[in-house]
Amino acid sequence: MERKIEPGKIRHQALSALEKSTKLFEIAENLVRQGNESEAQWVRNEARAQRNISVWLMATANKPNAEKGAGSARSGDSYRRLDQSEHRSV
Repeated sequence: MERKIEPGKIRHQALSALEKSTKLFEIAENLVRQGNESEAQWVRNEARAQRNISVWLMATANKPNAEKGAGSARSGDSYRRLDQSEHRSV
């Protein structure tokens, strides 16, 4: 049985993970200000994990679109193009 990928639902999950990541980074910053560097490091690691989940989910959501011809770029290629365009403008 083939699983149907629902890009809208996956994008929503990706945005939720990104929001969680942002909140965790804010908490880590507050912990550093309070002098609790070891706890801040742990929270930053959790924030990074959420950010990675968000990126993976968004790439997964975009994959069916690339395969259907919505664009010539695959999910990873679009990130590379963004990075390259930033370097050109500098």
